Amino acid sequence: MPHSPLEKIPGSLRSFLDASLDAIVGMDHAGNVLEFNRAAEGIFGYQRAEVAGKPLADLIIPPFLRERHREAFARYLETGSHSILGRRLELTAMRSDGAHFPVELTVTRLELGEPPRFMAFIRDLTERKQWEEALARSQTKYQDLYDHAPDMYVSLDAVTAKIVECNETTARVLGYTKGELVGRDVFDVYHPDCIEAAKRSFETFVRTGEVRDAELQLLRRDGTTIDVTLNASSIRDETGSVVRSRSVWRDVSDRRRAEQERRRFDEKLQRTQKLESLGVLAGGVAHDFNNLLTGVLGNASLALAELSPFSPARERIEAITAAAKRAAELCDHMLAYSGKGTFVIEPVSLNEVVEETTQLLKTTISRKAVVERDLDENLPRIPGDITQLRQVIINLITNASEAIGDEDGVIRITTSLRRCDRRYLDSISIHEELAEGDYACIEVSDTGCGIDQATRERLFEPFFTTKFAGRGLGLASVLGILRAHRGAVALQSEPGQGTRFRVLLPAMTGLAMAPTEEVAAPGAPAGGRILLVDDEEAVLKVAKLMLEAGGFTVLTASNGRDAIEAFRRTAEDIVCVILDLTMPELDGQETLERLRRVRRDVRVILSSGFTEEAIAPRFARDGPAGFLKKPYDSAQLMDKVAEVLKSRTQAGVSA
Repeated sequence: MPHSPLEKIPGSLRSFLDASLDAIVGMDHAGNVLEFNRAAEGIFGYQRAEVAGKPLADLIIPPFLRERHREAFARYLETGSHSILGRRLELTAMRSDGAHFPVELTVTRLELGEPPRFMAFIRDLTERKQWEEALARSQTKYQDLYDHAPDMYVSLDAVTAKIVECNETTARVLGYTKGELVGRDVFDVYHPDCIEAAKRSFETFVRTGEVRDAELQLLRRDGTTIDVTLNASSIRDETGSVVRSRSVWRDVSDRRRAEQERRRFDEKLQRTQKLESLGVLAGGVAHDFNNLLTGVLGNASLALAELSPFSPARERIEAITAAAKRAAELCDHMLAYSGKGTFVIEPVSLNEVVEETTQLLKTTISRKAVVERDLDENLPRIPGDITQLRQVIINLITNASEAIGDEDGVIRITTSLRRCDRRYLDSISIHEELAEGDYACIEVSDTGCGIDQATRERLFEPFFTTKFAGRGLGLASVLGILRAHRGAVALQSEPGQGTRFRVLLPAMTGLAMAPTEEVAAPGAPAGGRILLVDDEEAVLKVAKLMLEAGGFTVLTASNGRDAIEAFRRTAEDIVCVILDLTMPELDGQETLERLRRVRRDVRVILSSGFTEEAIAPRFARDGPAGFLKKPYDSAQLMDKVAEVLKSRTQAGVSA
C-alpha cells in the first residue's frame, strides 16, 4: 500500500481526525482509499487495514450508484471539473453488511501536487432522517388536524387586517378556496350589519393582544349568514409588538337557533299560562255570577207571575229581568273565553256565515268603511257552532270598523282553503298543538290605525280594552271560541299600516248536513216530590219557590252529604233530583253516583253555571237525565223538569 500523505502529518492532527464524529476518507486520483479514520470504521463496519488501497466506491457505494461515481471521477481527471467537488450532497451509502443508509458527502481536493489527492467527509444522516420523517409526520398530522378542525382558524396581519393564513374549514364554511381568502381583507367576510363591531374587536386585539368571546356574524359567499364567536391571541416579534393574530371563529348558529327557539317557547309558555290562568279566573267568575243571577231571574219571574198585568211595578221588574239576561250574556262571553261556552256542533258554511253577518252589520259599521268580500266558492264546510262562529266574525268586523273610525277605509273579508304544516301551526297557536292538514281560513283586514306591539301582546286578554266604554271580552271570547273549535287566530298589524286577523278552522270535506229534529214541547208537570240540592242559599230559596209554584213538594239540601241522607229517607217518593255540580266536600258528580247506589233509576237534573259541553266529559259513561244551565227563570226550570219527567214516563211505558 502506498503511503498516504496523511501518514506523515503530526500525531496530534491524526488524533484530531480520529476524534471526528464524521467519517473522513482519503483517496488517490483513482479513488482508492489512502486514509480511513475511526468514525469511518464505525459507520461503515470496516477496519482501516482492510480497506487501504481499495476503491472507495466498491466499499461504500451501492452497486446501482457505482458506475455513476466512476464516470464522475473519470470526467474530472479528463476535464478538471467535477459536479460534486466541494458540494454537500445527500446520497445513499452502504455498510459492510450490505445495509443501505443515508449520508451527507463532501469531497475536497488536497493541494499536495500531482497526481491529485482527495478527502471525503461523510456524515451518517440516519438519525437526522428519522427525526425529519417523524417531524414530517407530525407536521402532516398537525396540518390535517388544523385544516379539518371543526372551528375556523384564521391568522391576520395586525396592521392591515388581511388574512395571512386559514384552515380548510374556514374556506369550506365560507364557500371559498384558501387561495381566495389569503390576502383578503377580513372585514370582507363579515356581515355588513356587524362590520363596526368586528372593527372594534380588531382594535381591541391590536391594543391588548387578545379578544374573548366576541359575538359576530360572517357572510358566506352565497349570501347566507353564520353566527360565530371570535377568540384571538397574538403573535409578537422580538420587540414585543403584535404582528399577527391567531384567531378562532366558532360556529354557534345551531346554539343561537336553539336559544331563540327556547326563548320563543318560554314566551309562548308564559303567554299560554297567563291566558289559561285568566281563563280559569273568567270561568270561575262567570260560574259564581250565574249563581247570583239565578236568584235575580228566579225572583223576578216569580214576582211577574204574581203581579197584575196592569201593575206599575211590572215594567220595573221586566227591566230587572232584561238587565239580568244581559249580565248572563256577559257571563257567556267569559265562559267562551275559558273554553266552557255553549256549543252545538254541526256542518257550517263559513261563506254563508260571512254573508249573513256582513248584511246584519251593514247599518252599524262606519259609514266611511267600504266592505269588500272575496269568498272561495269551493270552501268546504267545517264542524262548528254557527252562533259562536257568527260572534267571531261580528267581533272582527266591528273591530275593523272602529279602527277605521271617521276616516275613509276598506274592510276586506276573504275566505280560502289553506294547508297548514306543523311549523306554521306552532308559530300561530299559543295553546294546544293543532293537527296538520286543511284549514278553512277567514281573513278580516282593514286600512285603519293599526296596533302597536304593547297592545298586540295583550289584545286577547279578558277585560283588556282600548275602548273608552269597552268590556274587553270581544277578542277574548274570539280566542276561546276558536280554541274550542280546535282552531287558531293570527294577528298582523303595525301602527298606521292597518290590521289583519287570520282565523283558521279545521275543514272537513264531504260532510253532510245533519237532519233537523223537531223537539216537542214538554207537557205540564205532573206534581210530586223533588229533592233540590245547592250550596247557594239564594238559589236554593228561589228555586224552591218556583218549583212549589209549579205544583211540586220540595225537599232541600245545601250539600251532598245532607242530600244523600234525605234521599235515603224518602227515595221512593222523590220523582226528580235537581243537583248543583259545584259544592264543597261532595261535588255533584260524586253525589250523583251515591244517589244511584240508593236508587238506580233516580232522575237527576244537573245544574251549573258552566255549560253542558264543558262538564259532559265528566259524565261520559253514565250522565244525568238532564242539564239546566244557570241562570234560569221559572219557565226554564219548569220546562226542564217537565222534559225529564216526561222522558221517565215514556221509559216506563216502553219497559
